[in-house]
Amino acid sequence: MQIFKKAIFLLGLLALIAFFLFLIFKDEGKRTEVVVQKEIEKIIPEKFSEEKSAPKETKIIFVGDLMLDRYYRLLTAKNGVDWITEKTRSIFDGQDFVVANLEGPITDKKSVSAGTGWSNPSVLTFTFDPQKTIEFLKNNKINLANIGNNHILNFGQGGLAQTESILEKNSIGYFGDPYDDNKNYISQEVNGMKIGFVNYNQFANRSTEKVAEQIKKLKTEDDFVIVYTHWGNEYQLKETEAQREKAHLFVDNGADLVIGSHPHVVEPLEIYKNKAIFYSLGNFVFDQFFSENTKNGLAVGVSLAEDEQEFTLIPLYNMKGQIVLADENKSKILLERISRNSLADEETKSDILTGKFVLKSN
Repeated sequence: MQIFKKAIFLLGLLALIAFFLFLIFKDEGKRTEVVVQKEIEKIIPEKFSEEKSAPKETKIIFVGDLMLDRYYRLLTAKNGVDWITEKTRSIFDGQDFVVANLEGPITDKKSVSAGTGWSNPSVLTFTFDPQKTIEFLKNNKINLANIGNNHILNFGQGGLAQTESILEKNSIGYFGDPYDDNKNYISQEVNGMKIGFVNYNQFANRSTEKVAEQIKKLKTEDDFVIVYTHWGNEYQLKETEAQREKAHLFVDNGADLVIGSHPHVVEPLEIYKNKAIFYSLGNFVFDQFFSENTKNGLAVGVSLAEDEQEFTLIPLYNMKGQIVLADENKSKILLERISRNSLADEETKSDILTGKFVLKSN
C-alpha cells in the first residue's frame, strides 16, 4: 500500500512538472512568434498592402470637338442637356480623366445665332450657356478641357477670362490659354502617376518651338506628357505633311501621346518612335450634319501603365443631334479607313480593326 501511494505521488508530481513545462514552452513559443513577426516587419512594413504593390495605372478618355451653340441651343431647350449623350454617357464611367476640346467660350453673352433660326451654319461666333455647359460637362464626367482652339476668343479676352473663371469655380481643369504660357499646360497627379497635358493651337501666336520647349520641361517633371492639338485642314480625311512634322517634333521633345482636333472628321493615326499620334478625333458634339464624315466621331480610351499603354477606339455617331455608339457597320467602315490610312506596322493595323491595340514601353 505504501509503495502504491508513493507511485501515485510520483505520477502526480511528474504530471505537474509536465504541465509547468508546457506552460513555459507555450509562453516561450509566443515570445518567439512575436520576435519573428518583428523581424518580418523590418523587411515588410506593417502597412504594406496588395494595393500599394499593384502597378500604377491611369485611365483617360479623349473626345473631339464640343460645340454647344447654334442648333444645340435649340436641341437643349427642347430635350434638355441630358438627352445629347444619354446613350453614350456610360463610356465615361470609371475614368480618371475625360478630356474634350471646348470649341468656344462659356459666357453670359447673347448668342449671335439667336434670330437666325438657331441652326444657321454661317454663324461662326460661339458662346456657350454657363449653366447648361457645366451641367453637360459634369454629366459626362469631363473634368479636363482643352481651350486652345480657333473659337475660344470669339468673345475676346473677356470671354476667355469668363470661361476660365467658370471652369475653375466648378473644379474643371483646363489648358490651352492662348495668352498665358503658364496656362497652356497643366499637370495632374492620380494613382501615383503625374501626367502633363499641353496644347498646340495653330491659330494662336505661340510657336511650335515654344510648345516643344514646354513639352521638354514637362517631361522632366511628369511621368507622361500628352499633347492635345488644334491643327490641320477642315474636312480632310488625311493629315497634312505639316501635321506630321509637328507631331514628330513633339514626340522628339518628350511627348508620349498626341491627340488632334479641328478637322471635324476622323483622321488616321501614326505610331512614331513607339508613340501614338491621333491626327484628329473628329466631332464629339457639333451640329454638322451635312456628311457622314462629320457625323462620325472617335473616342479614344487610354490605359496608362508603367510598362505599356492600351488604346481602345470607340466609334461614335451623331444621330440628328444625339450622340450614339456607331452601329456595327458604321464602326467597321470607320475602323477600316483608319487602319488603311494609318502609318503603323501591319500588326497594329490589324489590331485597329478590332478597336484595340497595345504599345509596350521601350
